[in-house]
Amino acid sequence: MASLSCPAPGSLWTNRFDFYIGYNGRSNQIVVTDFGALRAQTLYAGYNGNRNQLIVSNAGSVSVRNLSIGNAANSQSNSVTLSGGTITVTNGSTSLIQYGTLTVNSGLFATPFIGTDVSGPIASKIILNGGTFQTGATSYRNPAPFAVGDGTNAATYEMLFETSPNLGTHSFPGGVIVPNNGLLKGFGTLQTNVSVNSGGTIAPGTTNIGAIMALGNLTLNPGSTTLMKLSALSGTADTLIGMNNVFYGGTLQLTNLDGSLAAGNSFKLFNATNYSGAFNNLLPASPGAGLRWDTNELNIDGVLRVFPAVTPAPAFGSVTLANGNLAVSATGGIPYDPCYLLTCTNLPAAPADWSCVATNYFDASGTASFTNAVPPAEPQRYFRLQVN
Repeated sequence: MASLSCPAPGSLWTNRFDFYIGYNGRSNQIVVTDFGALRAQTLYAGYNGNRNQLIVSNAGSVSVRNLSIGNAANSQSNSVTLSGGTITVTNGSTSLIQYGTLTVNSGLFATPFIGTDVSGPIASKIILNGGTFQTGATSYRNPAPFAVGDGTNAATYEMLFETSPNLGTHSFPGGVIVPNNGLLKGFGTLQTNVSVNSGGTIAPGTTNIGAIMALGNLTLNPGSTTLMKLSALSGTADTLIGMNNVFYGGTLQLTNLDGSLAAGNSFKLFNATNYSGAFNNLLPASPGAGLRWDTNELNIDGVLRVFPAVTPAPAFGSVTLANGNLAVSATGGIPYDPCYLLTCTNLPAAPADWSCVATNYFDASGTASFTNAVPPAEPQRYFRLQVN
């Protein structure tokens, strides 16, 4: 059993080859703190031993090619804890093999190339309480949901952009939860269900437009925030794609990167098999002077549109009376917007005296139809169309 720390603030400890914390022993501890630094090839937090620890805090830094938490079958309860400072796995992988635990309380943990492999018993786990966790891929066996933060501290799980087909995939069998103060961002594929809770945020891409593929259900709960970037210049946008079901809720916050938004712009933000729910808020509330966001197509195919703030009046198309039913078509509407059929027996009546007898939605061509029963003994009845 041993406990070591860098001997003075700012100390640098460099090992040209592998570094072992408890090769065969137990309860050994290395503390890197006070701007101290540790450099090595592969760092083993426990190799054959048990309960060995690496602790990084207070602006300490560790930079290694590979990081292994636990290794042999009898190596258990080894851990790495980051509480301020950085741990960077430069061009290899982070492996939690035998009951290993990686805890990030604050600071930056980065595995930019290969990613994180939790390939040992299901008791091996990653605990992201706060700080930033960056990884190119994650393979996780633990069946419990993975939480992006403890709900109190600010926490970020960032999926890094990867071009290799073997990377960029993040597997969490128990699902991913983004609680209060949590942020899920970046580029990649999530092979799981994702739930963004109140106070949590999901944001495809980084400073550039990007996509997150969620191969499951995506639930955007009330109080959550979905950050999406648009490019009016190119007509492109961040996307959330691949879902079986997407449940809208919370705030959709939009940022236009370049160009000027104009009536007729459309952006494919979501791609799912099924769409339901609605966002409670859009920010900004308007895309610009004289314009409005149109969200009705989000529940059809995930498209957000921009239209004039004043909706053009629709016109009556065909009008047919047969078998006591009046069939009316409306034309010139905005696709997927609602249209209301109003009626009254007194043409000069005030607008409040007209009643709505049917509601429909314009189709992709801007046409809606209504069928309304007309009493045969009634001497006269008037109809008009209304849109939002």
